[in-house]
Amino acid sequence: MKKPDTSLFQLIRELSRTEKRHVKIFAGLHRKGAERKITELFDSIAAQEHYDEEALKKKFSADPFLGKHFKKAKQDLFELILKSLCLYHEDRYSEARIAGRLQKARILADKGVYKAAARILSGAAKDAEKYEHYWLLSRIQEEKIYFLLNRQFNPGGDEKQFSGTFGDFFSAWNSYSSNMKFYKEYFFIVYDLHKEGSSRSGSRFENYKTIARSLPKVTPSSLPLRSRLHYYLFRHMFYFAQNNYPEAFKYTSAAVNCFSKSLPPEYSRLQYVLITDFINICFMLKRYRLIPPALEKLKNIQSTSGPLQHRIRAMQVIMSAGFFIQTGKFQKAKEITGKTLSDREHTEFFSIEQQIIIHYYMAVACFGTGALKESIQWLNRLFTNFNLSNLRTDILVFARFLGIIVHYELGNTDLVEYLTRSVYRFLLRHQRLYKFEDLFLSFIRNRLPGADTKSRLLDNFRYLKTELEKLSSDSYERKPFEYFDFISWLESKIEKKTFAEVVKSKAGKTV
Repeated sequence: MKKPDTSLFQLIRELSRTEKRHVKIFAGLHRKGAERKITELFDSIAAQEHYDEEALKKKFSADPFLGKHFKKAKQDLFELILKSLCLYHEDRYSEARIAGRLQKARILADKGVYKAAARILSGAAKDAEKYEHYWLLSRIQEEKIYFLLNRQFNPGGDEKQFSGTFGDFFSAWNSYSSNMKFYKEYFFIVYDLHKEGSSRSGSRFENYKTIARSLPKVTPSSLPLRSRLHYYLFRHMFYFAQNNYPEAFKYTSAAVNCFSKSLPPEYSRLQYVLITDFINICFMLKRYRLIPPALEKLKNIQSTSGPLQHRIRAMQVIMSAGFFIQTGKFQKAKEITGKTLSDREHTEFFSIEQQIIIHYYMAVACFGTGALKESIQWLNRLFTNFNLSNLRTDILVFARFLGIIVHYELGNTDLVEYLTRSVYRFLLRHQRLYKFEDLFLSFIRNRLPGADTKSRLLDNFRYLKTELEKLSSDSYERKPFEYFDFISWLESKIEKKTFAEVVKSKAGKTV
């Protein structure tokens, strides 16, 4: 049986109280007679916690309009809400204001009132350039060309005017195209990283360099703000993907500094992306002192977009948990992730990737507090609830490594042996057996079983620690240490301290 479309329910659920009030007033003005019943449908859907179309049909079965035309009523209500929201938010977004003026100019032109239309277009063009809405600016210039072709508007039009207006059109279009090139290639790298995880091979590095060579060379200070932010965004991700964190930090911090002044609401998405990228790079460089102020900036982003608000809340949780994990405050990380995971109404808005990361962080937090069996439970949920082979293969691999360590700590020797073989086969099959993975798994398979005395065991831990420290300075091989602090775990075994004590002590030297 085909499931009912829940788009209307999702839209109503995301409305604020004032938006709901505006919708009802708007409906009262634009619906007459029986069609006013549509507001009853609105109220009934708004009262549902989960969408139940059968209950709605049953409730309105006797109604002459809603009972007979339920599907059409849903479509009409959906359109009515959208029209109401467009009117409600018209003055909030410069893009909407400019588009509205363009529409007014077209209406005036269709009525032959060309002089007033030209005046409106001129003002719209200035605002489109001011706010860098180049695609709208090109449409405005296109409309001006149409006016010039109409002799009633400009009987004295000459070739110079035509040439100048066409020049303005292509200038706006080229600005838009140049701006979007950086944004497009940024998303290409992001998609590659989200699918495969961070690059561990030279071939992927070369792909990124080929992309960079194809882009125009620019001076950032000469670019308008939005174009400059897109440029910084690409350059940050370009270096981040190559594990060149100092260069990535330079560009993302330059972008975040642009947010020192108040920005229009349409910049909220860019703010979200750039601030989260900035926090990520601070993690990589262990610049922990910069993270709490950046988290506050993330929290204070102003947006009316429901999905963006959910993403901001999700990233606040993820990055706060990451901060507590990397600074050895595992109990705080456990509390914040546990509270989030228990709030199903909250987490249902998280992306699949965000849910994967939160589950993994919970497993690490439990390990850090010594709750080893809980750590295993969260790892099992991670493997059971998500298809990690198609998304974040990197987390799949290092969650398996964490599982091996936890089972070793629990004394589950048989499981350690089984999991090691399983992970090894997976890595070979997916051509992901890099130096770190080979070294760690070889240690578990070959060296650990032969360590039959405490002295030999400590010697083996020291051997692995030395070899891992060598790899941690390799730009290709240092990525695994971002998923779990393997070296601190080894130090905890050698120095007979808790894992949390070692992590907290090392983090204290960098905060």
